[in-house]
Amino acid sequence: MFRKSLILLWRHLIYRRRHFIGTTVEISLPCLLISLIILVHTQSGGDLTPKQIPAKSFSGEPLYKTVCRSNVGDGKVLYYPQSNLTQRIMQKLELSFNNLLYMCSIRSFSAISVTPVNSSDMIETITNGNEITEDTDKPV
Repeated sequence: MFRKSLILLWRHLIYRRRHFIGTTVEISLPCLLISLIILVHTQSGGDLTPKQIPAKSFSGEPLYKTVCRSNVGDGKVLYYPQSNLTQRIMQKLELSFNNLLYMCSIRSFSAISVTPVNSSDMIETITNGNEITEDTDKPV
């Protein structure tokens, strides 16, 4: 087994010797391109040190309390495209959100419903229809 490996390595070395230009280009071209990218980035004033992105603060309170404080309910969630997958996802969303709203039932029980639409433009049309009436209490 060791002898076979040596023979393969020798064969590869001979191939690389015969194709010296191709081997040189294969090694030097990626190094050259990466050096060029770094050069352009530093010349444009870019900083190469990694930047820390602060984590968003999370209050740690349960989601249902956040939903209870919000003015959500008796609304409609529009989604597109309509497929079996999106329909299942949206039905799970509807069930989960309605369960959250049920946990908040301080006043009357409110709910949301999910509705598929035929195009993404239709979502914008329906949403803009609410803005035209300027009825902020009317959920979309």
